[in-house]
Amino acid sequence: GVFKYYAYLSVFKELLKEEVKESIKIELEEEYSLDEAYKEVHEILSIEKRVNFNMLLKNRYTRIRIVALFLCVLEMFKDGVIDIQFEEKEFYVMRLEYV
Repeated sequence: GVFKYYAYLSVFKELLKEEVKESIKIELEEEYSLDEAYKEVHEILSIEKRVNFNMLLKNRYTRIRIVALFLCVLEMFKDGVIDIQFEEKEFYVMRLEYV
């Protein structure tokens, strides 16, 4: 319910705080769409059953990438494609068996 989404937003807020400034300077012009995010997440989850959200970022901490991947993960969760698990201050994306 509402608490779960609040927890997701708290983790997302922490990720935005932890942005690597040097990466932002280098990758300021990066374009990254929700379609690209969906394809990338789906591809990774076809290989790995469970992945840390930070691994999805692939050490590219631009705001556009963080936001696109986060929205993609929420949409996939809403559609019942994935599950989201929290462990301490990390969250993991886990594919459901029929993906």
